[in-house]
Amino acid sequence: MTDTSAEKNAFEPTFTVSLNTHNESCAISGFEGALPSSVSIPPSIDGHPVGRIGVCAFLRQDISEVTLPTGLKFIDAGAFEECRRLVRVVIPRGVLKIDASAFKKCTSLKGVRFTSTLRYIGDHAFEDCTSLASINLPSSLESLSAFTFYRCASLKTVKMNGGESIGKKAFAFCERLHSVTLPEGLENIFDSAFMFCSSLQSIELPSTLKFIGSMAFVGCPIKDLVLPEGLAVIYGRAFAANPHLESVYIPSSIVQIGAEAFRECTALKTVRYGGDAASWRRVVKGDAWRMDCPEFEVVCKG
Repeated sequence: MTDTSAEKNAFEPTFTVSLNTHNESCAISGFEGALPSSVSIPPSIDGHPVGRIGVCAFLRQDISEVTLPTGLKFIDAGAFEECRRLVRVVIPRGVLKIDASAFKKCTSLKGVRFTSTLRYIGDHAFEDCTSLASINLPSSLESLSAFTFYRCASLKTVKMNGGESIGKKAFAFCERLHSVTLPEGLENIFDSAFMFCSSLQSIELPSTLKFIGSMAFVGCPIKDLVLPEGLAVIYGRAFAANPHLESVYIPSSIVQIGAEAFRECTALKTVRYGGDAASWRRVVKGDAWRMDCPEFEVVCKG
């Protein structure tokens, strides 16, 4: 099906669409003819509301601006992948899901305004968006998937207002990232989530956090680390390779510290534990959890 509106401007592209017979909405699957640099997607085509931007619908197109319609619900995998001139995107209210690689390698993308209805952002969705400087994620977000903002080299500030987990390598190699705000309700930070964020000197972890994954903060130059009461497990090499780390507070709730969790933290001088000495002895400690650190005594409460 194609857009056959009689009022269509001759300079606008003709969108190809597929119909959803269940609710009479349609999905943009592509286009015919040349695209202008500024693309405006209509809210309806031939009387059918546009509810979805389809898989790879605008893959590698030379567009600098796109206006998404009200009524849109889904942005599918690869929808705008490698649109290298795309500068800014406003996600309209009503969008529920941005799927995998939807804006991957949009290297000119400087800003994204997320809607308060957004629940899901897929794997690699904004990977290698190397001009993106800041993000503010809505409280409606249920989780952040793997590699979501991987290698966003200009990203400096992140504010998460909701979400129960941060996926594998979600912010890895964001080398300019220096400010991160995490929400209460966050329970899991998965493997390598902030790996080698080499400007991240401090972070406040929420009281709801339960698990910190393997290599989650490896190579981050955090100086003073306070782990929240309620945290249960620190997995292997979670905070390793940090020559700037000087002090750590470990809560009484901890049950396991993984192998090499603080390996090569060569400036570490002070480790405080929120429980008594008997409780500290019961904590399962992986091999070489403090390897290549200076000699220090864990100071227990009481």
